[in-house]
Amino acid sequence: PLELTARSLACAIATGNSVVVKSPELAPLSGIELARACETAGLPAGAVNVLTGYGQTAGQALIDHPDVRHIVFTGSMATGRTVLKAAAERIVPCIMELGGKSAAVVYSDADLDSVVEAVRIGTYLNAGQNCNNLTRLLVERSIADETLERVKACVEGLSIGPGRENCDITPLISQRQREGVESACRMALSQGARLVAGGTA
Repeated sequence: PLELTARSLACAIATGNSVVVKSPELAPLSGIELARACETAGLPAGAVNVLTGYGQTAGQALIDHPDVRHIVFTGSMATGRTVLKAAAERIVPCIMELGGKSAAVVYSDADLDSVVEAVRIGTYLNAGQNCNNLTRLLVERSIADETLERVKACVEGLSIGPGRENCDITPLISQRQREGVESACRMALSQGARLVAGGTA
């Protein structure tokens, strides 16, 4: 969550605005630690503020607050719709990042080492739980087999662990997230996808 929050926070601070960060429900410490880092970096008190809690209570109170003049939201389509409706009541401008899908296009002249590294980071960073996560590769047919083999070798070499240093793939954040991943895999296989690595967890 830090990357997405920091991106929006930096723009707001650079243009002279104070910020209230609503931390994600399942990762509340991320916002708190980001605010501490901002304070350590020398930002004045009150420039970065953090609100923890559930979206339907804490988040709603923030959206409804008369001093909130701009909203940046990253999350699901359903929650985004709720945020937009509430913001529309007060005519508050919003920037929404909702359930995007990211593809990488690989042409025959691509540096495949760079492609594999992009797949490793773009797909497996944060256990693949980022909303801007790489979800598909569109590869020119002439290099498709070689690209698949290289990506497969990379994936099979990744370590799985408890979320500490020296671990490539960390745990999913919740049972619901795990069920979502399993459901997506089942759906892909039912639609003709072929399993080439893993699949035993």
